[in-house]
Amino acid sequence: MEELLQEITNCEIIQKTLNENFISPCKKIIDSQECTFKNFQLPEPWNGDLENCKILFISSNPSINRKENYPLGNWNKSDITDFFINRFSSPKKWVKDELLPQLIGGDYEEKKEIRSFLGCS
Repeated sequence: MEELLQEITNCEIIQKTLNENFISPCKKIIDSQECTFKNFQLPEPWNGDLENCKILFISSNPSINRKENYPLGNWNKSDITDFFINRFSSPKKWVKDELLPQLIGGDYEEKKEIRSFLGCS
């Protein structure tokens, strides 16, 4: 499962598009981040222990939050794996209260910001 996770998050099309101006169906979304691979927010393969889950929800990748401590192209493989497989249970506390993402500085997103982000009042 970890091999599949690494294959998705380190998609060769991303690097080819960023480094070689490769034309692909993904080019528009890749170019939208306007950065090098080092600072590129990686594709989100899934969240949670996919091998042992009892229920699986399938959805689109909902957003990019540039403030979130989210895997980038320069992260090591073990942190990328921990983030996506153990996001809600890791000792690294990627998420607080199963909802609030850890921000780059170590703080957590405020509930008010999350609600407004989701379009709630």
